[in-house]
Amino acid sequence: MTATDTHRAIDAVWRIESPRLIAGLVRMVRDLGLAEELAQDALVA
Repeated sequence: MTATDTHRAIDAVWRIESPRLIAGLVRMVRDLGLAEELAQDALVA
């Protein structure tokens, strides 16, 4: 697997899972902007 393949796989997972992750975070923190930031931070970690 090349770096490009890895990047594509991560992008695909993000596109599939981010709406559900962000929605759950919005319910917990009640702030869309913060929820999006937390979701992105989780992906990077």
